Amino acid sequence: MRGGLALVVGLLAAGCASEAIEPAPTSQPEIVGEAPRATSSIGTGEAKSVGVSFEVERARAFVCRKGAFCDDFESALPGARWTATKEDQGGAIDFVTPSSSLGARSMRARVTASEGSSAYLVVEGAELSSRWSGALGFSILLDALPVAALGGPRIVVPTADGEAAIGVSMRPEGIVLEQSSPDGVVRADLVSLDTADGKWARVVIGVEASGPIGGGAFGRIEISVDGSDNLDLPLAVAPFGGRVEVRAGITSPDAAPATARVDDVMFFTR
Repeated sequence: MRGGLALVVGLLAAGCASEAIEPAPTSQPEIVGEAPRATSSIGTGEAKSVGVSFEVERARAFVCRKGAFCDDFESALPGARWTATKEDQGGAIDFVTPSSSLGARSMRARVTASEGSSAYLVVEGAELSSRWSGALGFSILLDALPVAALGGPRIVVPTADGEAAIGVSMRPEGIVLEQSSPDGVVRADLVSLDTADGKWARVVIGVEASGPIGGGAFGRIEISVDGSDNLDLPLAVAPFGGRVEVRAGITSPDAAPATARVDDVMFFTR
């Protein structure tokens, strides 16, 4: 089981050039766990050597797993391959510098502090059964440290009662992996002390859903930030029963107006 998901995350990182094939809230719990501090590359294609300058780190081209949905926003019509664009309650999206890798652009999402303000792109994937695996990778950079919590990219799956979601929120203390059911966030884990404030952070999330396995778990998740050792977590929501989608950008607002840049998005399921 462990080796299977590690392979999923490894496959996300390895592959071909960025022109990949596309596939046809209430209460907040306390954050649990500690951010992993060890770092070792999982092969995301980015330079991670200690002491390498930022300009050298982002000089390598974005690579994408064959068969995945990918976008580095460098096409003539950036964002055109996505299913939908959501800009609610003052939210806005455009495509500007800098890029997180070799390129000229990334997606910039801006929101107000209004409840319901959001700015993100949506891509739809396959219909999921109770057993599936997949991965989401992206780079994110914030213009300023969050005041409270800023919702970032996530995997969303409809269920009979609403949406289940797995994604990150950016908080003053670092990057938090959130798992949400239709009733709200059910689990929040601090996975990195990196706040992505003023620098790019590369996030890779692997999911292996296997149905109820006891102890309230429905499978497992592995997450890595900037090539850290994979943090192994239980899958605490039942993310299956409908057509999966990825939402890339700002999915929920902070207590103050906020700007986030997202780049080099890669997603697949199987």
